[in-house]
Amino acid sequence: MKNKIKIITAAAISAMTILSATPITSLAASYTRPVYEGDYWRIETASNYHNCNDRYRVVIVGDANEDGCINIADVVRIQNVVNYGFTAPEPNSRDARLYLFFNSNFPDHMDINGDGAITQRDVNILMSFCCNNPPKIEV
Repeated sequence: MKNKIKIITAAAISAMTILSATPITSLAASYTRPVYEGDYWRIETASNYHNCNDRYRVVIVGDANEDGCINIADVVRIQNVVNYGFTAPEPNSRDARLYLFFNSNFPDHMDINGDGAITQRDVNILMSFCCNNPPKIEV
């Protein structure tokens, strides 16, 4: 009987040691809410972000690289912001540097769901939008 208690105790201690060494996040189930069409409500609306090279040009939400259209390149840009942080583009003129100052704090055109942060959720929503609404190809 004493041997069984020792074996059970040793097994319990081993299990506790393994669990305590494992980060708690790996034990939790990862859940992300699916993307619905209702999540697209901000895409293609005017942003309060000013293009740093042309202050009169309206930047739309979802156009992360400011090229005038929403496509997979914007998804890649937002994924890079999520992974590495936001670096404002370098302006070409002195006037644009003032807009760089105002825009570097929060790039509104990359916040797809409007929650005030650029996260993986923004990437997922824009990716879903691009897959469900492919850009029109002009021939």
